[in-house]
Amino acid sequence: METYLYLLAGMGVAVALISIAVAVLFIVGTCKVFTKMGRQWWEGIIPFYNLFVLAEKTFGNGWWFLCFFIVCVPVIGGILAFLFNIVWCIRLARSFNQGTGFTVGLVLLYPIFILILGFGDAQYTPLAPFDIAHPFDVTPAGYYNTYANNGFNNYTNSEFNNNMNNNYGASENFNNGNATAPKVFCTNCGAELQPGQNFCTNCGTKRA
Repeated sequence: METYLYLLAGMGVAVALISIAVAVLFIVGTCKVFTKMGRQWWEGIIPFYNLFVLAEKTFGNGWWFLCFFIVCVPVIGGILAFLFNIVWCIRLARSFNQGTGFTVGLVLLYPIFILILGFGDAQYTPLAPFDIAHPFDVTPAGYYNTYANNGFNNYTNSEFNNNMNNNYGASENFNNGNATAPKVFCTNCGAELQPGQNFCTNCGTKRA
């Protein structure tokens, strides 16, 4: 009996130490992620406020973190909270340009993968605000997706794109005859010659 109690006590200490280690990993990883997002590291250790900031940086509105509390609703609340956690991990991973595998890692082993995210080479990229009608759309901010399911994004604000549009518009004007052509004058009397006019209507001199 005494041996059994010692075994239980040892297991309890081991669980407590593992829990503390996981908590430390989570806190350190979260603080590093916050600094990558341009926030202060200490914001990552304040309960609830850290979730608000993460939601603000990944969803575009910090109050989305309240969806986690839907777990308080019996049965259906737990399911909805689990689904929201998946969306949360998808957006967090994509805001650091990480793929599906990393998203799965965040869902299953969040403290470890948040640490990898914080100390890795991944850089933060803002996403377009979360749209409840398209919960899995992770289009980067400043992009638009013409076809919702093809995963292709067109950048609309680049200098290259704007220059191309300006050049295209100038080309269209030229092709449509809207560009201003240089004026031509008669070499004899000085009268202005119209485009396509081969002889001067004033003196009859042939266009040079």
